[in-house]
Amino acid sequence: MKKKNAAKRFGIVLFSCLLFTACSKDGNREDTEGSDLKNPVNTPDVSSPSAAPNIKDDSKNSSAPVVSYEIVREARTDESGRELVYAEYPVFTVTGDDYSALSTAADQLNEEWKGKNKEFLDEMETNAKEWGEISWVYGRDTSVTITRCDADIVCIMILRTEEQGGTHPNNYTDSYNFNAKTGEQLKLSDVITVDEQQKEAIVEELYKNYSEFEFDDALVKQEVSSMLDANTVNWYFWEGNIQIVFPEGSFGFSHAEGSLGVLIPVQP
Repeated sequence: MKKKNAAKRFGIVLFSCLLFTACSKDGNREDTEGSDLKNPVNTPDVSSPSAAPNIKDDSKNSSAPVVSYEIVREARTDESGRELVYAEYPVFTVTGDDYSALSTAADQLNEEWKGKNKEFLDEMETNAKEWGEISWVYGRDTSVTITRCDADIVCIMILRTEEQGGTHPNNYTDSYNFNAKTGEQLKLSDVITVDEQQKEAIVEELYKNYSEFEFDDALVKQEVSSMLDANTVNWYFWEGNIQIVFPEGSFGFSHAEGSLGVLIPVQP
């Protein structure tokens, strides 16, 4: 399999204040979001098929939760006080009537990211001490974007930009889609109908978004079908639609092509 053209790297997309009504942020850091996706918001024509939500949106008749957060920074130093590594993680707070389950889910997310922060600090501190005097500081910068926040669904995106001593930093995006009432994390199949028509529509959007790639049709259809059936794709709400993100290495492509994504419609 060959690419028709060399893949174009998608840079970090910056935007600010995408916190919807009833979602807020604490602290002084500005909200930014980045992605290693190619064309993550290169919106296709979403007037046709076939997303069919299974969760009723009654947010207009209910008060939304208030989701706020702060970014906590931790660092490790050597004996002289020189900083070797730093890392940031988010701490979320949920308030609002009848959102205790969502608040519990946020507490669990906080513990998860606090643990991830410690793991990163431990690993990078060991690397820094093994390398000795270095010209850079190992680090993880973290930012948050809340792309949906209403009485039904809260969608949180956490961006990490990590300096691990390579030729360039690595960007990662983790998305969390919560049922606002129960605090449960939603699967893609909870929100859209995953049927053959939907799978075909996603394949067509991949071809449209990445026309410079030479896809193996059989492989694409097989992997799209298996990943959707297993709910293993990364996804999040984006401007009233749903962005579906396939892992790097999907469809026979290499790490250099990055993650491929499509945008599909979802009815309110």
